[in-house]
Amino acid sequence: MLVFMLHFLVGLRASVLLLAIVDFIAAGLQAIPLSNLQIQTWLAHFGSIFNSIGAPLATSLGPLISAVWFPPHQRTTSTAIASLASYVGAGLAFIIGPLLVSDVGNHSRTIGKSIDYIKLRNNMSHKQLMHLKQQVMNMMYIELATAAVILLVVIVYFPTKPKRPPSVTATVHRLDFKYGIKRLMHNKQFWLVLFINGITLGVWFGLVSILDLNLSQFGIREKTAGWLGFGASMAGIAAGIPLSM
Repeated sequence: MLVFMLHFLVGLRASVLLLAIVDFIAAGLQAIPLSNLQIQTWLAHFGSIFNSIGAPLATSLGPLISAVWFPPHQRTTSTAIASLASYVGAGLAFIIGPLLVSDVGNHSRTIGKSIDYIKLRNNMSHKQLMHLKQQVMNMMYIELATAAVILLVVIVYFPTKPKRPPSVTATVHRLDFKYGIKRLMHNKQFWLVLFINGITLGVWFGLVSILDLNLSQFGIREKTAGWLGFGASMAGIAAGIPLSM
């Protein structure tokens, strides 16, 4: 809903630009190098908050971009690709994270048994902890550089709409914004869809964010858990794209 409000009030370009700025701020807060781990932890949490603010924008812009830039016969597929693109990033995160940051479980010889990551972390030496911290910071720097490049590309070139409308419907005047929002707020089916979507996404993201910790109880290491998460994400994408065609 926030995306549609921004689109009607300030345009599609401003919505995308706002998303790029929010992501850049989130990555910047998490990439500030500090010797005080407590303050840095707080900054990491604030960065996650900004990242969460941008999540509704990222997941909802697909239908708007599809409606503005694509003709009717391509909109279903383009919407599906745009909507599922975020899951590609989530899937790659399962692989990139373990490649850049070594698993704490590597300091244990436990095989096929539950791995107590908290106990392992507490038993690590200061040198080992600093090494892990540097690996995490290197990953944060890469994320900041990526966010900066995306922000620069959006600033340099991302028009609100194409020079030529892709279809007649793209030029048709839409419902009055206030009237449309009022009708939407009183639409029970809208709230039902919103509720179902929130539950399913909440369960999914809550599960995958700690997938390695959950699977560690069965002796599964972080890299293996990452490949399982990547496979699940790719399977969802592979199933979603054909259904839109």
